Amino acid sequence: MHRLIIFLLSFFPLLLLAQINTDRPTQSESSALVLPKQLQLELGSSWQQAPDLQAYQLPGFSWRYGLIKGLELRALGQLQHLLPEQEPAENHWKLSGLQLGTKMQLFSSASGAAEGAWVSQIALPIQTYGGASNWAWTNKLAFSHQLNSRHNLAYNLGTHYAEGGQHSFNYTLCWSYSLAKGWTVFLEPYGQFSPQNNPQLWANTGLIYLLNNNLQLDCSFGLDLQTAQQYFIGLGLSSRFFAPAKAKEEEED
Repeated sequence: MHRLIIFLLSFFPLLLLAQINTDRPTQSESSALVLPKQLQLELGSSWQQAPDLQAYQLPGFSWRYGLIKGLELRALGQLQHLLPEQEPAENHWKLSGLQLGTKMQLFSSASGAAEGAWVSQIALPIQTYGGASNWAWTNKLAFSHQLNSRHNLAYNLGTHYAEGGQHSFNYTLCWSYSLAKGWTVFLEPYGQFSPQNNPQLWANTGLIYLLNNNLQLDCSFGLDLQTAQQYFIGLGLSSRFFAPAKAKEEEED
């Protein structure tokens, strides 16, 4: 399997510079941005169990492109297979969560030990199970602090506004620890508060494995802390690549 993944990705010209930095598998958006003219793809599949529904995400995807220094463009979405418990024959395939947005760097310390970024995304009204979704706008502040060579702390504060007056406040707090070379473990409580619904409190944990500077694998497990009746298991693959610019050729001409 390892050789197959490397073979498929070898068709892309990979960028062998700094280590890849992804938004997955945590719920926290990374404060790091994709470098200019660099393209990054993050894929993830998951299985979620709820009291009245099973959901398979096959897959969730995130395209990130560095437009200029300090600014990246983003496109996110997911293909879901939903299995209602009450109507097992009524399974549904849906494209949902389609979002377009940007991430902008707010600050970065000289040593790189502290960073801040602002993420803004618009959700498009794609048809979903149970009815049509509405336009929505999400904004997040993403921060990270490199505590030492092994410990890192990241956290997000965000708001979500949906058409029809639905809005919520969300937070994440993620601690990660570097194990052996290439391995990282993380623990992350996160939640959401809304005037219209009860608070949602979750926790997420998992492993991240860096195969090389441009290729990352991950696995994660999340649990609803209030009832322990909802949980998910996820697997992911992230890679970065880019199309060489023609700037040098134009300068020579």
